[in-house]
Amino acid sequence: MNNIKKPLLVMGLMFTFSALNATSSFADVDNTKLVEEVKHDALNYTTNLQNTIKDQENVNTEDSIKSNDAQQTEKVNTENTEKEDKEETSKEDLKEDFEDSKELLKKPAEVKAVKRADVKKITSSSKFETATNIRNEYFSKSNTVILTNSSTFVDSLSAVSLSRGNTPILFTNQSSLDSKTLANLKANKPKKVYILGGEKSVSNSVVNQLKSLGIIVERIAGHDRYEVNSKVAAKTHNPNTKQKTNILITSGENHSDAISSAVLSQNKKAPILFVRKNEVPTSIKGYLLSLKRNNAIGSITIVGGNLSVSQQVESYLRTFSNNVSRIAGRDRYTTNLKVAKQVNPNAKRVIVAEGNGYNDALLMSPVATKLNASLILTKPNDVTRTKDYSSNDKSSTMEAFFKNNKSIDQVIVCEGNHSISDFVSSSISDLLAGKNLKTAPKADALYKKEKAELRKSKTEKSKPVDSLQAQLAKAKRVFTVRSTAYTSDPRENGGWNVTAIGTKIRRGVIAVDPRVIPLRTRVYVEGYGFATAEDTGGAIKGNKIDVVMDTKAQSRNWGVRNVKIYIL
Repeated sequence: MNNIKKPLLVMGLMFTFSALNATSSFADVDNTKLVEEVKHDALNYTTNLQNTIKDQENVNTEDSIKSNDAQQTEKVNTENTEKEDKEETSKEDLKEDFEDSKELLKKPAEVKAVKRADVKKITSSSKFETATNIRNEYFSKSNTVILTNSSTFVDSLSAVSLSRGNTPILFTNQSSLDSKTLANLKANKPKKVYILGGEKSVSNSVVNQLKSLGIIVERIAGHDRYEVNSKVAAKTHNPNTKQKTNILITSGENHSDAISSAVLSQNKKAPILFVRKNEVPTSIKGYLLSLKRNNAIGSITIVGGNLSVSQQVESYLRTFSNNVSRIAGRDRYTTNLKVAKQVNPNAKRVIVAEGNGYNDALLMSPVATKLNASLILTKPNDVTRTKDYSSNDKSSTMEAFFKNNKSIDQVIVCEGNHSISDFVSSSISDLLAGKNLKTAPKADALYKKEKAELRKSKTEKSKPVDSLQAQLAKAKRVFTVRSTAYTSDPRENGGWNVTAIGTKIRRGVIAVDPRVIPLRTRVYVEGYGFATAEDTGGAIKGNKIDVVMDTKAQSRNWGVRNVKIYIL
């Protein structure tokens, strides 16, 4: 065998491995069978090489004897010597081929399947555009639309139940339709629009705009979010039925658990009912009592921990059913993953949306229900990692979910208007490909553009400093932000009484873009004082913050101003 044939054989074997590996990228490949086939082919190849080497050695022995007997001329001796050199080289080539094949055979793991799930992004310039893009792609033929105020989740959250995977959600301003929403309604011409909430959420001027387009309008309103919620539940699941009805219970004071329950609600054929942390509101009690009178309550599932729905509420719910259970994790993200795994542990489609804000996740909940996809909530700039959680919750992190779920064919990442960083999308792709997570960036480009170190002049250093100056002198960074203000009164802040991390809204809390200032960061705001970044907001993007004031008057006096913020 000459030197030309040797690389061809090795390349041929490597091509066989490469081709098999490429084939194994499809989801249905049986890896065990594949590895055995490769082993079988490689063993056949090495056996043939061994036989060829033995044959070559026999030939060499015979030729050596002939060479010793044929001492006739110097020319013959020279020819035999050259022949032996060539044959020895050929023998070494075969041995090298054999060793190469053994090395390849030692590495069956290299033909292990690599997941090639499609990762698709949904991006837009605004929440209104996100909503219309989703409707155009997934609900273009729907004759019904749910319209809700984009600035408050108070009534919007009930859209999760009302949609049932059949109806898209569009956003409006309180007093008029956004231009993109209006254009979409004109282009797609739905027959009916449900408006969630009273006139404070969506004014009658919006109703008149819709009617001028020839659209039938039905408003579902109540004196609070709980009455709206109970009316939606009555529309989707008749409380006067005698058939057993399962119930989902979530907090009405935060959005994440209700949105996490969207697909579970459809699977259990259950309405989602909202409660306060320590109380079941009157309107929700009325709905439950109607079902109880007909002995029509099946199972009751609470989604969320004790900080969202207390044991006191759970005890009350047990008076309606003997089958009460709870799905809860350490935080909104692990609770969300536990719900997703219970609904569909081998999901082929996964939808990812930001979990601090509610807009994108709310809009994607009907899509998840329609596609029977897992709806996963993520942090804005990183996936949840196993190292950050105790043993009880390690398996309910995004890292574990995407690394261990081999059935995923498609991931839809709703980035919206930059609500999720590219790092999250690339991390998901890495996990699906079996790669390790990279270290999360400490700050993204928005932050890096603005960061500046706090430096004191020589004059300042020579003077004594008071306590405040001393603390600010140790600040990690200082930069200028545009600030607004809001209050802790739910009637003034869009219906919220808890922050994005579940704490009470109070003075000393600020809302931030977590990509710029991570949540739980301690800061000092010029003209305001010390505060902690605990909240987020749909309009809080980039270098903008929102500070909490005690009263509406204080909030008005603060207005809109540029201030320095010190990262402590």
